[in-house]
Amino acid sequence: RYFSSQTPETEDTTYEIPTNLEGNPDNEEVESIANSEFFAHFTSIIKNQEGLTGNANGTNNWRETLQDRSLGTEILQHRAPMLKLMALGSNRNIDFMLSIRYVEREFSRFRNKFLRKVYSHIHSFLMIQIKILIIMIKYLMIL
Repeated sequence: RYFSSQTPETEDTTYEIPTNLEGNPDNEEVESIANSEFFAHFTSIIKNQEGLTGNANGTNNWRETLQDRSLGTEILQHRAPMLKLMALGSNRNIDFMLSIRYVEREFSRFRNKFLRKVYSHIHSFLMIQIKILIIMIKYLMIL
């Protein structure tokens, strides 16, 4: 593997498919698993351990590692499905940021309209209470 933020000089490079695209890209529930998938998954868990020396399928120091079982790359259930994000990014007619800004503006309009209505009702309620209070005071002054 080679990681770089620079554009390669030659075009004979390869692209590594992200794990969440290669294994369970739709993020579906894992309901059935073949024996070969188990074997490949457990091999990837052992192979990806930090500090592992030796062959994943042979003699190694698995017992001395952290034994992090979340390092498997074959059977996945994750929280980051890429297909929806890729659909948003690949369609020029869908502008995600434009829709976010639209929702932000509309929410601000709704919030302001809602608050004006609430303040209007509070004001009306207080005016009615004041009128009732004035009527009661006038009535008490007559007595």
